[in-house]
Amino acid sequence: MPRSLLKILNRSFEEIKVGTESSFEVTVSGEEVIRFASLSGDYNPLHVSMMENGDISANGRHISHGMLLASYFSRLVGMYLPGRKALYLSQESRFIKPVTIGDRILIKGTITAKSDASRVITLKTEIYNQAKELVVDGKAEVLVREEIITEKKSELEISSSMNLDGKVILVTGASRGIGSATAKLLAKNGASVAVNYHQDEEGAQKVISEIKSTGGKGISFKANVADPVQVERMIETIQKQLGSVDILVNNAAPSFKPVSFSSLKWDQMKEQLDGVVKGAFLCIKGVISSMMERKNGRIINILSTYAFGIPPVQLTHYVTAKSALAGLSRSLAAELGPHGIQVNMIAPGMTETSLIDHVPTRFRDLYAYQAPLKRLAQPQDVAKTVLFLCSDLADFITGATLPVCGGSWMG
Repeated sequence: MPRSLLKILNRSFEEIKVGTESSFEVTVSGEEVIRFASLSGDYNPLHVSMMENGDISANGRHISHGMLLASYFSRLVGMYLPGRKALYLSQESRFIKPVTIGDRILIKGTITAKSDASRVITLKTEIYNQAKELVVDGKAEVLVREEIITEKKSELEISSSMNLDGKVILVTGASRGIGSATAKLLAKNGASVAVNYHQDEEGAQKVISEIKSTGGKGISFKANVADPVQVERMIETIQKQLGSVDILVNNAAPSFKPVSFSSLKWDQMKEQLDGVVKGAFLCIKGVISSMMERKNGRIINILSTYAFGIPPVQLTHYVTAKSALAGLSRSLAAELGPHGIQVNMIAPGMTETSLIDHVPTRFRDLYAYQAPLKRLAQPQDVAKTVLFLCSDLADFITGATLPVCGGSWMG
């Protein structure tokens, strides 16, 4: 049948429900059997011996290819259920009874499961003959693609794309170091910034004062990001005072000191895992629902170059936590991308913050000397990379790790 005569349904993911059905009927013809044999190369006489004498009607005397019958499921999925947005992932089929040329068959699909997270639907697929006998059954998994409307930006829009006016951004661990520099830079570029801190209230208030002194807007909130109750209260306060969070920067991390694995206690491991991984997990959980409703949002997780390549010794607890955060980030980038949410990572090298107070000056100098750019990172270097990932310039980036280390690690 010419494509112009076929109607392709265009069901949205939202309108597809468990129990939704679709079906159509066809009569298996000799012409279709021969076309399938030509396409597949399966000229088994069981199906096509009538070619020898030119008889292509052969009603009731030749059995259709099983895979010809299964191919009708492709029409079911691609044309009817769900239709235009379908991307076939898998098909299981069981051939129960033979179908012969001339049989009138009903091809039917029923939605049995639907995953909002992955946009995958599961269908029960069945074929019945004219006697209403089940001849083929199976199961299909189909991804329902999301249509994304893209708008071409003018040169003027591109030139002003670092402007964050109207954006609400939560930066965790923002009372000092990388978090402080990031909060101030984002506010300077128009964002309303929520400054999270755990213990350093004086540092957080100083950040807010600097933001307001330059005409920016921000609030501070004390919360241990590893505590679900405190995180929930923080998110509620931000929503009431600033609005729903558009961008989350997970920067909070406990301080640490080198310790050999033989001396490392689980409490020290847990402190890093809670502060880095659990903290990011809870904050993402707190903001994700509103991002999904708007089909727009960004999550930026601050890692470390220590999570890649050969890590330094005696930092097992810190490296393990940052490596776990990398795995969480990549998994969420894959899962949340279809919902319009970008998840990216920044991996600073050794950075001039209080986090490296324990590192001897000689070792810092050696690290800087070995880097191609011959210096340590400054908090502002990381903050500028965060700004880039928050901006329109990063509209098509997700699942990426940007190293800010002067070339000391090249991935």
